[in-house]
Amino acid sequence: MRKFTRSKRIIGAKRLTRKREKPWAIVQYDNRDIPDKHAKLIEINKEYCKLHGYKYIFRKEHIEMSPWWIKVKICKELLETNKYSGILWLDTDAAIFDSSISLEKFTNNSEKHFFIGMDPLDKVFGPINAGVWMVKNTSIGNKIMKEWISLYKKENWMKIDNAWKLEPTLSKIEKKWAGINFEQGVFNQILRLKYKKYIQIYPLIILTHWKPEFKEGSFIGHFYNTVPARYKTDYYLNRFHRVRK
Repeated sequence: MRKFTRSKRIIGAKRLTRKREKPWAIVQYDNRDIPDKHAKLIEINKEYCKLHGYKYIFRKEHIEMSPWWIKVKICKELLETNKYSGILWLDTDAAIFDSSISLEKFTNNSEKHFFIGMDPLDKVFGPINAGVWMVKNTSIGNKIMKEWISLYKKENWMKIDNAWKLEPTLSKIEKKWAGINFEQGVFNQILRLKYKKYIQIYPLIILTHWKPEFKEGSFIGHFYNTVPARYKTDYYLNRFHRVRK
């Protein structure tokens, strides 16, 4: 691992900070009780925003729709306010690993408008993971977000015992996790192909890895409850905090 302290990384980050007409926004949402292990990640994201002059937005109001789609609705509406240069969405189990790196480093390609990481189970769920992504406030960025939310089929979802589930009459394929009725599946199967030349897919290690490493150029740690991290999520979370320092 590269040998430098957290304080040196912060100094480096300050050098990268510059005045902007509009800041980037980092957005998170959860209306459930936040466990301590995720609350710590949220604080890291807040600290990162202060360091780089970004806007941190945490939303927790009740929104009556499938929870997998709420992120798309919120970010699409925030982008339309025209207050931000772009938006980084982070699930509440994700946090910035290397604070010295600005969002601009990963979004400065003028030909790309949407940035997302790979999924570890790409052969099962498709090549992208919708837990971490960035979108620019451009006409194309807004177009992608508008089309994404338009693909939400409200009629296919129902609330049973306070939990959102797909209509039981749908086929197994239609009800498949991360399939066509989920925000990740729709992006994989439709938007990723339609807007291919405008989308940058980053390697797993950069945006969506549960075992980030400075030597590998990791930017964000993501501790989703899936294979192979499922049985070691807390271990990797503790390791994240230890190595990050």
